Amino acid sequence: MKRLRLLLFALLFAFTLHAHANGQSVQFIITGDLHGQLKPLSQLAALFRKYPDAVKIDLGDLFQGEPAHDISNGEVMIDALNALKYDFIIPGNHDFELSAGQFTRSYSRFSGTLLGQWRCGKLPVFPWKIIERNKFKCAVIGMTDHGMYKIRRFFPGYSFEDELPSINAALKEISRHRVDIIILARHGGDYFHGMAAGKFLHDHPEIDMLFCAHTHREIAGQRNGRSLIVQPGAYGASAVLVTVKHDPVHGKIITSNLLRPAGKPDAQLAALNARMRAALAQRLYTPAITVRDHDDFIRRTLKKLKTAAGADAAVIDSPELKRGNHTLNKMLKLFPYRNRLCVITVSRKDFLAFLREKPPRNRRRYATPVPAGKTNFTLVLSTFQLNRSKRLKKYAKNVRLVPFIDRDIIFRKDDL
Repeated sequence: MKRLRLLLFALLFAFTLHAHANGQSVQFIITGDLHGQLKPLSQLAALFRKYPDAVKIDLGDLFQGEPAHDISNGEVMIDALNALKYDFIIPGNHDFELSAGQFTRSYSRFSGTLLGQWRCGKLPVFPWKIIERNKFKCAVIGMTDHGMYKIRRFFPGYSFEDELPSINAALKEISRHRVDIIILARHGGDYFHGMAAGKFLHDHPEIDMLFCAHTHREIAGQRNGRSLIVQPGAYGASAVLVTVKHDPVHGKIITSNLLRPAGKPDAQLAALNARMRAALAQRLYTPAITVRDHDDFIRRTLKKLKTAAGADAAVIDSPELKRGNHTLNKMLKLFPYRNRLCVITVSRKDFLAFLREKPPRNRRRYATPVPAGKTNFTLVLSTFQLNRSKRLKKYAKNVRLVPFIDRDIIFRKDDL
């Protein structure tokens, strides 16, 4: 028995020396919810370059919310990640607002690996991948927000798999390989199907680290048993640096801390930003829409929505627009996301109840009059509105998608 124990110890020691020779460590840099903020990313980049061997992962929602990157369909942000030699992107929910064709054109530019439980045409996507760095074998599972699976019918050209079965399948496949670290990198926050991360990680103790995004909440490093949860700040407010070292006595030692934008912007990314803004300046900053008065703008917009969708009624949630000329840059900041439109058949009672529901922050809900003499009628609204409504959610299974997004209709040049 003593000889057997010595033999097992010798084998374990030999494996440790092989996998972690010379006290090697592996580091990870995680960003997420950048929403087109290239300037803070360029300031973070100077810090990133101090860790040239770090595995770099972006957790999605890469470009929406910043007009210049919005109208470039995220291509410049992807070029920025290429310049920083990112290894992985896990797209977020807003990234899928692009049409499937444009998504393919934009994300095919990425020189690293796309991860997740989604598919888009022939774009190469992997549910998980093993990457070796400094003699550490790291398995990275990619997951987007589970909400994408639940509303997948609103995203033609994409397919999404259910999250928990996909994670289980990935872990089963990974168990056939000898890896040092297992990471779950997901755009969804620190919850799973309504289950807290602690419970989820308790059920999956083989996962060493959870990298998450989506909720815009910074988590510098939160322990759940033996696992570590981290989440970078939104809009480039911070990235997370994770370091994994192997200790012959204590095993894996994992530490993490936030990196914040500081100092001069990285020259390469600053030049990329300047070229983009110069190329798009005329389109972004010349008057695009004239608003004679807010009520008139709303009436014309609702009329456009009805006509485009062939619906009986229309509804829109809009901020207050002042009279005068508005640039495309300003309009894109007021309407930062590309919500798809859909048509449903709704009862008069539910429609009126929907109008009383609270719209998103800093917006009011506007609607065309209820069609006279009709108990049930067709309504055009955004899939975001439908999804968030307690009253109309029951209609979500019977929708007709409109081949437009609301901003395409609102910002047409006949407003000039």
